[in-house]
Amino acid sequence: DPTREGRAYLDVSGWQWSFGAGLLWELVKDRVWLGASYQAQPNVSGGMKLEGTLLNRFDTESRAKEADLTQTLPEVYRASLRAKVTNDLELRVFGDYIPWSVFAGQCIGARGEKCAVQVDGSVASDGTGTLTYFRRNWMDAFGIRVSASYWTSKALEIFGGVGYDSNAVTDESLDPAYMDGN
Repeated sequence: DPTREGRAYLDVSGWQWSFGAGLLWELVKDRVWLGASYQAQPNVSGGMKLEGTLLNRFDTESRAKEADLTQTLPEVYRASLRAKVTNDLELRVFGDYIPWSVFAGQCIGARGEKCAVQVDGSVASDGTGTLTYFRRNWMDAFGIRVSASYWTSKALEIFGGVGYDSNAVTDESLDPAYMDGN
């Protein structure tokens, strides 16, 4: 009976700052280009705090509490190579590397209180405001893609590509709640 099921809804938001930079080198005039970019972590050194409300619904009772979510998200590195083989054919290869291993967990705590956990991920018992902690311990991930464009005329381009993305989520940290997130 889903009307008697317990649910928790976390609605948080916040402002973070970061920067991105990229370069494009023309290695062979009008034929070969090499690109690279970097996107810094939110707040550059990592660590972000989002503020909002945690609503717990148990059976017919609902309780709302002001809460903070703290987490660290990774930076992103990208590189690309583009080659115009003929005037009608262009090939591209590009990829990215994302060190998701910095995403150790997500801590939900009472607004303005310290969110602290033990080494094993359990909630610290020293009077902190920690409400719950979701251990993530994700792995670094990468992606690579190859594509081509062929121009049959100035007005028509035929494009195709394939790619591969590795998985950052470990089997141990796969969480069924991911499917309920929005």
